[in-house]
Amino acid sequence: LDPFCGSGTILLEAGQIYPELELYGSDRYPPAVTGAWENAVANGLGSRVHICQADARDLADVYPERFFQAIVTNPPFGIRVGRQTNFEYLYRRFLSGAWRVLRPRGRVVMLVHKRSIFNRLLQEQGGFRVRHVRVIETGDVYPLVFVLEKT
Repeated sequence: LDPFCGSGTILLEAGQIYPELELYGSDRYPPAVTGAWENAVANGLGSRVHICQADARDLADVYPERFFQAIVTNPPFGIRVGRQTNFEYLYRRFLSGAWRVLRPRGRVVMLVHKRSIFNRLLQEQGGFRVRHVRVIETGDVYPLVFVLEKT
């Protein structure tokens, strides 16, 4: 699942690497959903990709409990989408929903820009073990890649 799928880049890459997987994506913006679907079809993945309009803060309202083995995503950073993003609310709701829709020992791989907020919420909410963290560079921005495992 990529709940912040945008144009569908992560879904397309996963579809090429893992031809046996059914892939799910969602985004809250209708043009992104349309673009992701068009990209999936153009890359021959239309039969394996399921994309819907949904807010990643409401995962448990959209997908069944314990449905996914993995969530791989790149949420908006705020730098590129505007500073109005409430990251504490976004991360809190996302982590709560991710825990509900993941199978036992399921994984979350995500880019995180607001690391202090994210680390604090991981401690407060529990439910995940940090398996790996790495700083990466993407266009003068240095987010962390977190790999989490549902406990």
